[in-house]
Amino acid sequence: MDRIQREQAVHLAAEADHFLQNPLYQQSLSDERDRIFLAWVQTQPGQRDEREELWQQFRALVVAEQGLRNQIDDGTIAKAEQKTAAFRATLG
Repeated sequence: MDRIQREQAVHLAAEADHFLQNPLYQQSLSDERDRIFLAWVQTQPGQRDEREELWQQFRALVVAEQGLRNQIDDGTIAKAEQKTAAFRATLG
């Protein structure tokens, strides 16, 4: 990862963290999880298509949130690489 890519990763990580910490996002995510769960509870075991669709909706929420968390992890790694590069630069 070059210097520009590291800077971009650090910036994206900060944005992702800010987004994940946003109370509106957290409330929306919670409301959507509740809606999906309540809809799932109201289905019958034989309603496989409906249950599968609800499961896929739930998984989509999880995958989207994990994508943001991955951005944060990438930024953490990039920040460590920046420190390493800066230290190496001082060594000559």
